[in-house]
Formats: sequence, structure tokens, C-alpha cells
Amino acid sequence: MRRLVVVLAVIGVLGFGTSRGLDWWNYNVYTPMAQSSQQVVFHIDGGELPLQISEDLYTQRLIRDRNAFDLYVRITNAGPKFEAGTFLLNRNMNMAQIIDALEHGRPDQLLVTIPEGFPLKFAPPPTTSPRRRIPPWRRHSISCLRGRPQPTRPLRGTCSRTPT
Repeated sequence: MRRLVVVLAVIGVLGFGTSRGLDWWNYNVYTPMAQSSQQVVFHIDGGELPLQISEDLYTQRLIRDRNAFDLYVRITNAGPKFEAGTFLLNRNMNMAQIIDALEHGRPDQLLVTIPEGFPLKFAPPPTTSPRRRIPPWRRHSISCLRGRPQPTRPLRGTCSRTPT
């Protein structure tokens, strides 16, 4: 009888601990920091480690717990997939959405290449919309850069012209 009580007590303590652990995980990963929408500019340098990214996210109050972020990144293997660049994040995004944005999102940057000898008056006007139409004279420079890491300085003569 005494052994049964001890076994039930151990099962109860383990169940309670598991319940509290799952509550902590769900609160940190799936609950946004704020209910109101507030945009935050977030920058990731090339080669920055997930530990440094978690520190930056924590100081900008985008995540609650650095340990939960590091654990989530290790479980999902998202660390090597983070893109370098400047991102526009929101305080009402939860941790899973932030990691997805840093992993699959497009940086808030645009690479513009004007061919040598091309008259500036024919160049497209600057725009802030990332969904603008790409002019036909520029499509070849974009298609040859697909799948390559972003250069730190402009590329000159490294891509062959490919029709799109």
C-alpha cells in the first residue's frame, strides 16, 4: 500500500512538472509580446550566431526568453537558415512567426543594378514598394543571382545573361 502511494505521488509530481513545462513553452513560443501592432526594424549581420540574434531580439523586446528561442532554434534547426539583412518585424508576432520571418522572409533591401552605359533617364524611379514590376532590361541580372548569397559589394561581370 505504501509503495502504491509513493508511485502515485511520483506520477503526480512528474505530471505536474510536465504540465508546467508545456505551459512555459507555449507561453514563450506561441504568445506575442504585445497585443497592439508596433513595427520594429531588426538587423542581422552576415555570419551572426543564433545566440547573438536571440540577445538582439530580447533587447528589442521581441521575445520573452532567450533560452526558449535557443531551444526552439535547435529543435527546428533554423539557425543556419537565417538570412542576413534588415527585417521589418512586429511586436504582435509570436516567436515562431519571428523565426519564420528571419528564416524565409526577404530582407528589407533591394539590389539595383544599372548596366554600364545605360542612360539614367531610362532607369526606373526609386520606389518603396517591394512588389513592383521588374523591368525587362533588369530581369537577367536578377535571375543569375537567384540562390546565391548577397554580395557585400556590387557584382560586375560575374553573371551571364540568361533569358527569363
